[in-house]
Amino acid sequence: MRNSNKVIQVVFQDASELILCSGSGQVTFVNAKASSVRRVPLNSTPGSNLNLEIEEPSLFKRLQYAKEILMQMVSSSNSNAQGNNSGLAAVLQGCQPAARS
Repeated sequence: MRNSNKVIQVVFQDASELILCSGSGQVTFVNAKASSVRRVPLNSTPGSNLNLEIEEPSLFKRLQYAKEILMQMVSSSNSNAQGNNSGLAAVLQGCQPAARS
């Protein structure tokens, strides 16, 4: 779901959530039981100590899945309404979870 404030919220079947915020450049992950909340930057710079693929594999997989689905939504809706997804595209452009070094 894309909220009016350009925040994207993805709710998974197990009730865990990803909240992507282009304004702050952060992603928030709330686990299924809401017992854990983790905030990480949407993009990682070379030299940062954050490696989600190793440190948070569940979060990494969910980010990858969310990015794939959102990219499909953007590409399919681009042909229908050019320009309406500029905020969504900006969020996705910054969504590059840290991969293996």
